[in-house]
Formats: sequence, structure tokens, C-alpha cells
Amino acid sequence: MHSDATRAAFTLSLIHQRRDDRRMTAVAVLQSGSRVFLGLDNGVLEEHRCVPASAAGALPPAVAAAAGGMLLLRLLAEKKVFSKAAMAAICPVEAAARLVCMSDEGQVALVSLEEFAVAPLPAARGAVAVAVQHSAGLPVLLAVAVRAGKARSKVLLFNVLPGANLSSHQPAVLLAQVRLLCSRCQFVLGC
Repeated sequence: MHSDATRAAFTLSLIHQRRDDRRMTAVAVLQSGSRVFLGLDNGVLEEHRCVPASAAGALPPAVAAAAGGMLLLRLLAEKKVFSKAAMAAICPVEAAARLVCMSDEGQVALVSLEEFAVAPLPAARGAVAVAVQHSAGLPVLLAVAVRAGKARSKVLLFNVLPGANLSSHQPAVLLAQVRLLCSRCQFVLGC
């Protein structure tokens, strides 16, 4: 009788291998699957395009073997988003042409998908978790959980405004602020 213990609906293969000492601390993929964003431990955001391994050019033998003829990542751009802090979360918001990035020190910034321009959200200092909601025909909402101090937390709700140019207008509007009074508030990081 045949054992199904090793069967899977998908195949895993290595698509990216770092050649430096920077650690990857966050990852996000656009819904189309065409671009992958990596957050690094030095606050840098990298944009990679998924390319077939056959179109990647001359590859080292170990990388070509690990790719198994599937996809590889090709670096398109990199941007320093946070000065010292590691990237803790990246949430793509394709409807608004933005990425929401959060550092492990509680900073939140919006990054334009086209220009890779950065706009910090100062109202969200002390963030411990972010979540994005976007549905067709509805405004894009960003929820940020903020720990304001011992036993004081709040959730901020922003409307993320669409557009490529972050410097010409406000990238997000604060819609609501809900204070949470609790002695043991814990948040789970997620998008």
C-alpha cells in the first residue's frame, strides 16, 4: 500500500538566498504575485520581481539547483525606511498603491509602490500591530494598535488615501481613536 505521508499540493523551492549578513525580518507579496518585498534588520525595504529561473541569466550552480527551474527573485530597488529599527511587518495595500511598514520600535510608515517614497505616520508611534482592510469599492482602512504606556493602549483607524505621490498630499487620515483600558492587553501581529 502507498503511503500519503510525503504527498503535498505544492512544491517548495528556494527563490532567494542572501549573500550578505543582513537578516530578513518581514516579507510581503503583492496579490498578483509579481513582486515580493523583504524587510531587513537594518530598516531597509527591498523590492524584488519574481522571474523564471531560466530567464535569470548565469546563476551559480548551487542557486540554480536549489531553484529547481521555478522562480527566483531579482532586486529592483531598496529604500531605507527606518533609521535604526528592524522591519517588523509589511502589509501591501494595492488599492491605494502603498505598503504599510512597521518597525520593531513601533514606528509606522507608508511607502509608495511606484516611487518608493516614504511618509511616516507620527500619530502611530508606539505601534505593536497593524492590520489592513481593503475591498473593492470601499476605502482602504488601516488599524494600528498602539501601546501608550503601562495598562494604556489604543487602536487608531486610518483611511489610506490612494495616489502615487506621497509628498503632494496627506497619505492617511485618522478616522477614529479607541482607547483600551486593561491591565493585560496583548496584540497579535498580522496583516
